[in-house]
Amino acid sequence: MLEEYRSCIPTPSMTVETKHGKQHLKEVVKEPGNWRAGLTVAMVSVPLSIALGIASGTTPQRGVTTAIFGGLCGGLFASSDYNIIGPAGALSGMFSAYSFKWTDDVLPWLSLVSAAICAFCALTKLHTYMLFMPTAVFEGFTVGVALIIGLNQINFACGLTGLHKHGHFYMNVVESITHLHQLKWESVLVFAVEMPLLWFLMRKFPKIPWTVIIPVLSIPLGALSNHGFLGGFELLTLQSKYGMLEASLVTPLKPLTQLVPPKETMGFLIAALSTAVVAVLETLISAKIAATRVDRTFDELLEMRGLTISHVVCGLAGCMPPTGVFVRTSLNTNLGATHRFAQFLNAMCVLIIFMATMPAFSYMPQATIAALLVVASIRMTPMTYLKKLWRENKGALALCVVTALICVMEDPVVGLAVGMVIALLRGAKKTLVADSLRITSCATEAGGQCYTVKVLGCLTYLNSDGFISVARNLDSVTEVHLDVEALVVCDHDGATAINKVVGCWLEVIEAQNLFLTGVDQQVDTALGFFQWYQDAHAAGRVVILANIPKVSLPLSSIRLSTVSAEMNSEKVVMKVSGPSGSSPNVSVDRQEILSPVAQSTDVTMSSPRQFEHSL
Repeated sequence: MLEEYRSCIPTPSMTVETKHGKQHLKEVVKEPGNWRAGLTVAMVSVPLSIALGIASGTTPQRGVTTAIFGGLCGGLFASSDYNIIGPAGALSGMFSAYSFKWTDDVLPWLSLVSAAICAFCALTKLHTYMLFMPTAVFEGFTVGVALIIGLNQINFACGLTGLHKHGHFYMNVVESITHLHQLKWESVLVFAVEMPLLWFLMRKFPKIPWTVIIPVLSIPLGALSNHGFLGGFELLTLQSKYGMLEASLVTPLKPLTQLVPPKETMGFLIAALSTAVVAVLETLISAKIAATRVDRTFDELLEMRGLTISHVVCGLAGCMPPTGVFVRTSLNTNLGATHRFAQFLNAMCVLIIFMATMPAFSYMPQATIAALLVVASIRMTPMTYLKKLWRENKGALALCVVTALICVMEDPVVGLAVGMVIALLRGAKKTLVADSLRITSCATEAGGQCYTVKVLGCLTYLNSDGFISVARNLDSVTEVHLDVEALVVCDHDGATAINKVVGCWLEVIEAQNLFLTGVDQQVDTALGFFQWYQDAHAAGRVVILANIPKVSLPLSSIRLSTVSAEMNSEKVVMKVSGPSGSSPNVSVDRQEILSPVAQSTDVTMSSPRQFEHSL
């Protein structure tokens, strides 16, 4: 355990692991794919980070500096060679609400507190449990966030200013709709042209960075309008709301006590917890998607290290909490990055662009920001997945829709939590009604019945009562074989249920006519407290499965080949075929090979990385 955590301490080395194997850092720096990916992602990140900063209820500078510091920390301390860490749409809806409640100066403090929560999750490995989430719930959360981002752009798209802000998102939407009569036709015209154009070009020519080209081309239009060169064409720009944008890299922190009243401390801690949960989810899922695409693994613990350090640095620099971002990670992967140097390079390029050109972005039209974010929200919406659910599983579709609605009407993290609870309850119900028992019988010479009671899958608090009601009463029983070989999970309630059922059997049959087979270590431990089990074990009426260790083999497949003569001996030959074509024979005790192999002369089990001996 300590060795695993020691791996989180960075060790200087001039040799690193890349897509091409071990390489010297000099080779990594010279790799064209890293430069191509780093430069392109940087150009995309600048306008997108400006837009996400605004969507989060803070300044454009905070969005860009989050991309800078998040990317630098991810490139230096994370594990994935492809995952980009920076400002994300998934957090923007939450941050907008927090900024309204406590001002946007609370965002750096959220980053610092969420860093502590991320570190705690990494140390206790709680992050592994956060990924136990149905796809329908996560996609429902994504749909909810997409709706929040998209509908939040009504004001920028229509040129609405000076509207009253409400605590709930949907009330702000209503406020905007009721003031549509005040819209500025110049903003509507720019949005109506740029939004469909951007969406069309990104679909038709996806390899061209249109999210860079169109915003940059719109800057001269905003500058001409601001300086009165277009006559009566008055276009609202970022300067109209934020003044001239200065390249301020670090924003001093304000005392937290001035931002959050003491009575709202618990609400602030819940907000930090929500931020940490979403950040961990987004980062690990983004890294997993990239790892799947390029068939390269990453270390979750080290990725958590990178995320935690990113939150600390962003908090101290006065930025927003960052997270892994899907779109820029996908772009980084597709452009041929081979190492985290591409993310480091991306952050440095964003820094250079930020320091050199930030004042020019002051003239970017607000309608252009709206077009960027609306297109981003449309592309976030998993339409293919929703159509698939409509065809295949309307129950999962309903769960997805409910999660999305709660995200929109209440809070994204509340929607995520409610969706998880509903999913767990649905799973519990399926476990409750699942067939978990097989009872067969045959006549004995004495005239009674010999029963084989086979327990399948899980025996827990969910289905223990049903197990008792079915298994306790066996007609004309004289002998019972309790087969728990297929029992995967047995909690305390399940063990207690077995004890109750066996107690009913022992009122009718002799103790020597009770047998247990297929008992593994889990079941042996759970039942070891009961006297009847101890007696049966001592009398040799309990068949314990051999403790078979996990075998980690970097092989593509493992083939068990045998003939009947060999199966009848005390050994079974395990023939292992590796990528090199060699096939060494491994002998194992016959007792370690159970009935699935005994019933077949040719069994193949495939795994790309690890074979877990589970026969």
